[in-house]
Formats: sequence, structure tokens, C-alpha cells
Amino acid sequence: MPFGKTAKHEFQGESGQSYIGEGTSVDGKIVAQGNLRIDGKVKGEIDCKGTVTVGEKGDVEAEVKASTLVVMGAVIGNVHAKERVEILNTGKIEGDVETPKIAIEEGGILDGKCNMIEKQKVIPSSQKIAKGKSEVQK
Repeated sequence: MPFGKTAKHEFQGESGQSYIGEGTSVDGKIVAQGNLRIDGKVKGEIDCKGTVTVGEKGDVEAEVKASTLVVMGAVIGNVHAKERVEILNTGKIEGDVETPKIAIEEGGILDGKCNMIEKQKVIPSSQKIAKGKSEVQK
């Protein structure tokens, strides 16, 4: 989603959507095959094949794995995006980000490290640690 588009409009125009509305809390693991929009609270883990959009009132405390992540609210946790991460002017990520592309709008906040790597090489940190241990043991 390029800057300037309204996320709500784009969300409503696509099929295969999941939505966590304002006033809703989820504690646990969310697995979504399509896109996911969060305007409520999520704590745990998110694994999404499509785009995860965190609305302005969205509050996420989770490790996020997605194709694309668009943040207008708050995300606390590490992010692994295969395509890109966008932090809009009201958005904040507190955690480390792995993605081939990142865009931070003026006013957006990233409090953590950003590792920009090739698209096919985005591997969650936990898998890197396990892979590194097995290579050392060889």
C-alpha cells in the first residue's frame, strides 16, 4: 500500500480478509492465508501469507511474519516480512525488522534494528539460531 492510500478502503476492496476489530482482544497464535487487518489487540504470534495492516487503534504485542506489514498503530515484537514493511506517520514498531524493503513515513517510529536482506533470504531469527547450531556441530 503506497503512502497516501487509506488502508481501510484498500482492505474493504480485497477478498480473503480477516479482521480483528476495535474492542476485540486475541491472545495466542493467528495463522491467516489471506490478508489481516488489526484494529484491536493481539498478543502472541501472527503468521500471515498476505498483508498485515495494523490500524491506528491496533495494538500488537507479537512476533509478526507476513508478506507485507503496514503499521499505523503499535507493534511490539520482531517482524519478518518477505516483501516490505511500511510504517506510516502514526505507526511505531518496537523490535527488530527483517525485510527486503522498508518505508518509514515522517513521524513513524522504528525502535530496533533493521536488517534489509534479499527477498528469498528472510528467515526468522529463531530458525537462524537453530541452523547456526547445527552447522557448528558438523
